[in-house]
Amino acid sequence: MKVKRKGGRIELTEEERKEKERRLKEWEDGGNREEREAYRLQHSLIDEKHNEDFVNYYKGLKILPESEWDAFYNKLKEPLDICFRINSVEKNYEKTKEEIDRQIADMLTHPETRDKTPRLLPWYPSQLAYTFNELSRQ
Repeated sequence: MKVKRKGGRIELTEEERKEKERRLKEWEDGGNREEREAYRLQHSLIDEKHNEDFVNYYKGLKILPESEWDAFYNKLKEPLDICFRINSVEKNYEKTKEEIDRQIADMLTHPETRDKTPRLLPWYPSQLAYTFNELSRQ
């Protein structure tokens, strides 16, 4: 798009104005689903889990021996655990912790949820963080 200024305003050609209107209408309508799906598939790091720029950058830094690179990079590709924490600055954080602990205790009594309960992260201060190891983002 060529920018033409006229009295401080940007002037668009007729073609540019129509394209802008089309894109605005598409955005208001929720966008082109086919384009969104194609973009998602093309740029999905979840499926691909590879970034050539990342590899080139960190290999170039030589932060570890070449012989260890593959093991390191494969470890980075593993799914992360889902974690959450309670904000201790919040004035009602103790009640929040009590409620979460009560719900966890309740989940442990049901066979269908027993294996899916959050567990405390032992290294986090004041026992205010939890993890779902079995329910990683995939």
